[in-house]
Formats: sequence, structure tokens, C-alpha cells
Amino acid sequence: MKAGRFPGWSVQEAGVVETTLRVYRRCLMLLPEKVEDFIAYLQSPEVGRYDDAARLLAEVVNDESSETQRTKHELWLELCDLVCKHPREIKSLRAEAVLRSGISRFSDQVGKLWCALASHFVRLGQLEKTRDVFEEALCGVGTLHDLALVYDAFVQFEESLLAAKMKELEDEENAGPDCAASEDAADRRERKRRRKEKKKQQSEEVDFLMTRLEFLTERRPLLVSSCKLRQNPHNVHEWLARVDLFKGDTAKVPLQKRQPKQHTRDS
Repeated sequence: MKAGRFPGWSVQEAGVVETTLRVYRRCLMLLPEKVEDFIAYLQSPEVGRYDDAARLLAEVVNDESSETQRTKHELWLELCDLVCKHPREIKSLRAEAVLRSGISRFSDQVGKLWCALASHFVRLGQLEKTRDVFEEALCGVGTLHDLALVYDAFVQFEESLLAAKMKELEDEENAGPDCAASEDAADRRERKRRRKEKKKQQSEEVDFLMTRLEFLTERRPLLVSSCKLRQNPHNVHEWLARVDLFKGDTAKVPLQKRQPKQHTRDS
């Protein structure tokens, strides 16, 4: 017996979703190793049972006795990818907890999973939370490869916001006057004033985003230095190179505590 099949015809190909789900569940009682086929079916666009797929996938990765075609590592990464891409559909699992668990488990996928966590909040429209995740990742990754992944994703995120805001400002400038025939002079003045204020606000937002992007770009050498020192805090050459990064920047160099002058009898 094959999963999802009745004698002589395929329930799955018939497009009867509820019946197919029941057949799969009964099949898993006899052939539990077919669970990955069921998970794939739940994720298919025509079914879209992402919450059920995530819950079942979590049960599989946490069950050491389950028989699977792929490794637990691969299934964990699939779970992380699933909760990242469908944050609004998946309610039974906390996506952030799943992704952070993956970050702590898989040292070879840290950069990718940090980016996935940031992408999760982008899909939810939580832009400030996205920045917090990127900043946490930049200060926590332990390899230059992971740092490059996170940094490039962060820059791309800021550039996309800047491009969208500049497009919005450009559209506002190109928009012609939409005066109504019955509009009097007072209404025209008020509408003109509101458009001017809106344009000023958009221009300030563009300047702010540009400043943010420039600041992120300027921080890159220091972020690389910090990552190298996390790998080896006793790297003397890197400490000397780090000193050079601060030369000429009095705002970043900590002031030395002035020692009180010791007075002698002769002074």
C-alpha cells in the first residue's frame, strides 16, 4: 500500500483534500516512515496546511526514535525555513523560539538562520524588530562567513527601505494637482499645505534612512575586527589593527582617567 492511495486510483490526484488527509493519517499508523511525504503534501500550495506541517515536523525532529529519509539536521532546517516563510499561518509554534533554537544547535548555519529570523519579522512588518535581530546577529556571530551573510542581508534590507521611500517621494513630487471644480481658495491652500508637510516629512525620512545606511557601511571594518577578536581574544595583531581603526576619532576613543597630582613637601 502506498501513502495516499486507494486500490486502483490516487486520492491525492483526485484533489479531495480532506479525504487525502484522512488516508495519509491512517497510512502513517502502518507506515510511519512516510511522514515526510505527508509533511510535503501539507505544504503543497493547493493544501496550504502550514500550521499542521510545522507541528508534525516539530514532532518528528524531537522524536529520536522516528524513522526518516533525511537527517534530523535537514529536517530542523526545513522547520526553520517553514516557520520563517509562513509567520501568519503558523500559530501552534513560536517561530522566534524555533529559529533561535536552530541558531544554538547548528553552528554551520548560524548566519543563514539569523537572516531567516530577520526575514520572519520583515514578513510581519516589524521593521524595528528586524533591525534589532540584525544588530544582535552582528554582535554575536563567530565567523567571518556568518558575519558577511548577516551584514549583506542587513545592508540589502536598509537599501530596500530607502529605495521604497525615495520612490514614494518621487511619486509625490510627480503627482499633479488634483483640484476639484467646486474647491474654493481656502480648500486649495489647505490641500497645498498638507502636501508640503507630507513632502517635507518624506524628505526627512529619506535623509534619516540614508544616514542609517552610511553608518552601517562605516561600521563594517569595526564589525570585522570584533568578529576576529571573538574568535581569538588574544590575537595581538588584530588588537593593534583595531587601535588603528580608532585613530583620529576622539568620539570613539575612551578618555583616560586623569591621575590626581601628588603633592610633595617641596611643591
